[in-house]
Amino acid sequence: MLTDAFLNRTRTRWMRWLTDFRYCLNGTWYTAEITDKEIDGDKLRITTMTTDEVAGTVTAVRIYDNNGTLALSATENITKKATQGILTVWEFPLYEV
Repeated sequence: MLTDAFLNRTRTRWMRWLTDFRYCLNGTWYTAEITDKEIDGDKLRITTMTTDEVAGTVTAVRIYDNNGTLALSATENITKKATQGILTVWEFPLYEV
């Protein structure tokens, strides 16, 4: 069984490594600003904000680590106006099963 100390250290490392959040809006990939990263219990929580001025639909998101390796990808269906940003909070549980 993994110890709590090991899991907490692993969560902290992963939090530091996840540095690049991208989203696909109308077929074009943009980079969102990561505004906060924290550990809450067994979860990594990442808050992001879009900064574009484009109307359309976000169809996918990706998170990369500090070496440019894709860590996570997901499909989405978020519609926005050109005057709107999107504030998102992503939670990733990390625990032993």
